[in-house]
Amino acid sequence: STHREVDRLFAQIDVLQSLLERVGGAKQSLASANYRRSSPQDSSFDTIHFKLSECSAAIQRLESTAYSTFKGLSSGTPGGGITSLSQPSSFQGVPSVLTDNISFDVKLDMGAFGPKKNFCLKVNLKEGMLILTKQGDFTRVTYPHHDVIQLIKSRSKEQKLGLLLEGQSRKDYIFTNMQAREHFCQLIQMTRNKLRTQPESDSLSVFVGTWNMGDTAPPPEIGTWFKSEGWGRPLDKSMSLAHDIYAIGTQESGMGEKEWITKIKSVLKSLVDIDYEKIESKILWGIRLVILVKPEHVKKISHVQHSLVRTGIG
Repeated sequence: STHREVDRLFAQIDVLQSLLERVGGAKQSLASANYRRSSPQDSSFDTIHFKLSECSAAIQRLESTAYSTFKGLSSGTPGGGITSLSQPSSFQGVPSVLTDNISFDVKLDMGAFGPKKNFCLKVNLKEGMLILTKQGDFTRVTYPHHDVIQLIKSRSKEQKLGLLLEGQSRKDYIFTNMQAREHFCQLIQMTRNKLRTQPESDSLSVFVGTWNMGDTAPPPEIGTWFKSEGWGRPLDKSMSLAHDIYAIGTQESGMGEKEWITKIKSVLKSLVDIDYEKIESKILWGIRLVILVKPEHVKKISHVQHSLVRTGIG
């Protein structure tokens, strides 16, 4: 929601403000005491207007702090160096950026009944490495930045982050606070952007089709449907057939769900030689929606949501 995005922006501004204050010894307030976090009961237009105003004021304070800090560093005036290594109490867990290795103390979430084990996540900015160390143990595991497949931010716990590494199952870590979690995510993304050898595509191709099957099974050959541009027109030869996402809707289908999904994947495999993965499928009476994506996109997708509205028969 808009409220959640504004809250996240404000938290990121707070992190930058805190780091600049540590470098320059500034003593400005990090945020307005009147700033309110969003809640389901606090969603009026006046509230969002108030939050945006506070964000604007915080950005102006951040700009002023950055100017005075860098001016002090270049001139060597008092306050232009590191005057204190202590952090504000609200930012414990947000590390300094004055090093190539930035560490985060976290707890591994083992579920409601499992013990929470202490770990240290360290980001090496220079070499692009993520180093995982269990506290109290000298053993450490190092992962290159491209092995970080997915970062999944929890919506129920603001300091919780799901981490998916190449060849491993997802693990959830609890950071000291949301600011530390956001800082970690930004460092990982910054490292990947800096060291990436191939640019990521900024566009996706989506095929959307709907078919009223009239309570009958589909014909043996349906490949021409996926080659269609719409309205029965054949696909332009200049266009790629292998779409990134397929959204297939059917009504009055005469085929079972598993059988239908297997058939779609088989047809796409024969056409473009790609084993598409199912992200979601939902059915309401005779109405069905199936979402398939290319394998390379599967681990980039999280927090899939759906909704059904039953309107009755008639």
